[in-house]
Amino acid sequence: MSASLDQFQELLRRRNTPCMQLEGALWARYGQMIVPEGPLHQDYHLDPAQAKHLLQSLGGMMVRWTHGLGRAETGEEGMYAVTCSKAPGIANLPSSVRREVRRALEHCETRRMSPAEMVERGYACYLSAYERYRSVSVEVMSEDTFRKNMAAVEGLEDVVHLWGVFVEGNLAGIGTAYLYEGGEVHFSMAKFDPAYLKKHTSAAMSHVHTEHYLAQPGVTRVVSGMRSLLHATQANDYQVRKFRYEITPLRSEVAYRPFLGPLVKGSYPFRSLLSRLDPRLGALYEQERLTRMS
Repeated sequence: MSASLDQFQELLRRRNTPCMQLEGALWARYGQMIVPEGPLHQDYHLDPAQAKHLLQSLGGMMVRWTHGLGRAETGEEGMYAVTCSKAPGIANLPSSVRREVRRALEHCETRRMSPAEMVERGYACYLSAYERYRSVSVEVMSEDTFRKNMAAVEGLEDVVHLWGVFVEGNLAGIGTAYLYEGGEVHFSMAKFDPAYLKKHTSAAMSHVHTEHYLAQPGVTRVVSGMRSLLHATQANDYQVRKFRYEITPLRSEVAYRPFLGPLVKGSYPFRSLLSRLDPRLGALYEQERLTRMS
């Protein structure tokens, strides 16, 4: 395993996330799903024996893998990532976005934060971001978990960067960048305090981190996220509409626990009806649909 993957494995270990390496890739279990922890340009193909080994070793109900960026022609009907390979620069943004970014840069300071600073100041911002989702069932980290996850970055700052957006010295937005081998940067957990959204904090974060990383030698793309199967998200659409990110298709497959596979496949013809019972069932059947497209 490479030095950077060793660092990511250590990060997961500190965060009590079940993980292991297999065939030169790092795999982690989040909830009941095992996924590769690494750049999306890599092909993570598994044979049945390998998938079984991961499930036996890490637990969970299923393992999902992808076959590299651009290796499918499914568009927005399939699995995809939202990526940017060339920093657009303010001058090449739509006129309305140019005005928004300039106001954001006037009102906001966007900069790296140390793990200690994020531990001390980050949770209030993180928690306030969920005020907008009171009517939606979302999982919110406890303060102890948040602090532990941020403290886990200590000593790993060459592959994990913590970011903050500040308005008049107040922390108004946070995010995390993961720097993978092959020049791929994944930006995640962008959360913004609703009290400061009129200062265009999200535009400040998006513009600064896109321009910053794509100006770095060796960085080939910034990834803002993958398609969510559980619920609709506006974050990816925001990046595409305003900052010239692109929908980049991914071929996705899944393998199940032995008892679960036949249940999913057997009930698949009734997915429309069963998906109404629980959004998680809808996501499960959608993943099965994507696998059938592969």
